[in-house]
Amino acid sequence: MVCKFFCWLYFLSKKSVVLLAFEAFFHQRECKGMIVMDTFEEKKQFIFDKIEELAVLHPMDYHRSMRARSGGSTRWLIDLRRLFLRSDTLDCITDVFWDIHEEKMPFQVGGLEVGAIPLVTAIVMKAAQRGINVNSFLVRKERKTSGLCNQIEGLLNEHPILVVDDLIHSGSSVERVRLALEQEERKITEAFFLIDYQVQRAREWSETHNIPYRSLFGLDEFSLVLSATDRKTWPQPNLECLWYYQAKDPNYVFNFPNSAPVCDQDHVYFGSDDHFVALNRKNGYTSWEYKTGRMKKGIFSSPLLHNGRVYFGAYDGNVYCLQAKTGKLVWRHTESDFIGSSPAYSAKHNMIYIGAEYQNPLHRGALLALDADTGKQHWWKPVKEFLHATPLYIDEHDMVVCGTNEGYVMALNAKTGKGLWSYQTEGSVKHGIAFDKERGRVYFGSFDGSIYGLDVKDGKEVFKLQTRNIVYATPLIVDHLLYCPSTEKRLYVINLDTCEIHYKYDARSKMYSSPDLLDGVVYWGCNDGTLVGVEPMTQDIKYWTRVAERLLSKPTMDEDGTIFINGAGGTLYAFKRLEAKE
Repeated sequence: MVCKFFCWLYFLSKKSVVLLAFEAFFHQRECKGMIVMDTFEEKKQFIFDKIEELAVLHPMDYHRSMRARSGGSTRWLIDLRRLFLRSDTLDCITDVFWDIHEEKMPFQVGGLEVGAIPLVTAIVMKAAQRGINVNSFLVRKERKTSGLCNQIEGLLNEHPILVVDDLIHSGSSVERVRLALEQEERKITEAFFLIDYQVQRAREWSETHNIPYRSLFGLDEFSLVLSATDRKTWPQPNLECLWYYQAKDPNYVFNFPNSAPVCDQDHVYFGSDDHFVALNRKNGYTSWEYKTGRMKKGIFSSPLLHNGRVYFGAYDGNVYCLQAKTGKLVWRHTESDFIGSSPAYSAKHNMIYIGAEYQNPLHRGALLALDADTGKQHWWKPVKEFLHATPLYIDEHDMVVCGTNEGYVMALNAKTGKGLWSYQTEGSVKHGIAFDKERGRVYFGSFDGSIYGLDVKDGKEVFKLQTRNIVYATPLIVDHLLYCPSTEKRLYVINLDTCEIHYKYDARSKMYSSPDLLDGVVYWGCNDGTLVGVEPMTQDIKYWTRVAERLLSKPTMDEDGTIFINGAGGTLYAFKRLEAKE
């Protein structure tokens, strides 16, 4: 009996310990905010309350201004990362996600950096807790330029694709994901967001691409209203990609202006890594390729078409002249070590002018004048540092104007190479020069972040306007306005009569693409894959679209109105214009 009594006491003590452990566990969860919620509505209400408490921000609460997408101030802001970086809210959000979508398995889930990273990761971990095996992926805003050069991180499988993000405003973020997947010949099946800003543009995007989406909440549920400025979005894309060419072994490492395409009646020509390519301009099929020598950087020189021949330089150190119809070599100038410059032509002297680079420490660069028929060198102008810039021949003054990596711009006699004047800046001048015949000026940008206007006769400064980052593009003159992109993510429009800034276009992306006036519209490309066309005098957007790759070259247009532009990795895109939608 005594033995049974002590056994009974031992059992009761163990039971008490277990009960106390359970009680302490649930108490601990409540203390940490991890309250057990059994129903979907309870979880949704918890998320809603946390958004109102933590994520809806007002300037008055922080004694600082808040910026809207438009660049102006805003009366409120929703920052859902404050929820994504908390264990209790993120756990509840992913619980709700799987309550909604578990019955739709199998699928794979992905999204755009940075907002989708914690969300996708937590969804995958919650799936494991529920005994679900799900694949995931992430899309970079810009392709990685080293290693595997991926834009999509992770491995796609055969399952349908569900894209997630914190919110949907105009649909621009999820459109980036769609474009990246399109290059992999994959489509989004469905999308999920926490908050829908309820903008018409997002609904139009969904209908256009036949991608349904669901959100937990609408903006109106938080008694928030977008301002007229924030509601204003770009029109629907109205440039349709007809075809695109992809290099066989693309190189995404070098992120600066690349070979701009040129067209004739039959072909579009451009440099693509270590091949110079001629494509049928109507369908993008390869007509011929010319393989240059071994090199790391490939061909960044923009070709020149003249009299049935195409001229260009390459980083194997050669200047090439090929027959445009067949790609057969006519001549090759071989005395340089590298060439990233693009050729200019003088009909008066039948000469090709191009910058060259050398490994000689005494003169690492030079401007060459070559015979257009034979490639024979007529003269050269050595400089101390590399000469990557593209020269400009000005027939009215019979001069060649060119920038240097040393930071100065020089004007030379086109026939003899004799120096006429030079102007020193505080940074490298690595791209082209624009000539203003009406005002007798030349315009260019420098790595010191300035846009310059000089008198063409003597090189004296007319104006100098400062931007916030390097300028690595050739300006464009349209009537009394000068268009010049900057890598500070703005394109400057300068009034040439007053020499003052007329307008700043906020591209939200760096620009290495030089603008051009094509059929009465100014077009240029951006590093986020956007191609923009604006009305020259008002800067109103007339045409635009977005692709997955960075657009790095000057655009051009053929006689049929097809627009061509070169992207990163030796990619060439062909677009046709659609009627603008209201």
